[in-house]
Amino acid sequence: MPDQLPKRSKTPAQEAFEALAFLWGGLAVGAFFGWQYHVPVVHPLVQQVNRALSPYTLPWLQRTFGHVNPALGLLFNLATLASILFVLSMTLIPALERLFLRDLIRRGEREGRKIEAVRDKIQFKVEKKPRQVTDFSPRGQRKPIERHRSWIASRNTGFSKPPT
Repeated sequence: MPDQLPKRSKTPAQEAFEALAFLWGGLAVGAFFGWQYHVPVVHPLVQQVNRALSPYTLPWLQRTFGHVNPALGLLFNLATLASILFVLSMTLIPALERLFLRDLIRRGEREGRKIEAVRDKIQFKVEKKPRQVTDFSPRGQRKPIERHRSWIASRNTGFSKPPT
């Protein structure tokens, strides 16, 4: 869609925030499905986390929802753990931001080198656009003077080829 403006790129701080959010959110989802499908390393680890957090979260869930499905309790515990880890890892955002900034700078330098390589291969000359001398008609409309082209060509010495 040519009518739309190009999408603004994210700042390194936004990228760092999203990286942490997706890291801990993905870890929680992976842990749940690892527990659900009895993945050897994940299943016992998730059960231990669930046993450790259930005394704190289960009474609150039972007061809120009444009877609680064990899978719902586990999901809530994993979401709680992911949220706590996310909040604690907020201190990593400045370090990740610097990392993303370095990456952007390196990418910019690489692109600059590519442009310089292309510029070296192609002879690039900056040429001025020919000036168009105009004549003012009685109605105030501007019309180019066709009969003075040779004079215009003699005045524009910066061109490799005179206008025809």
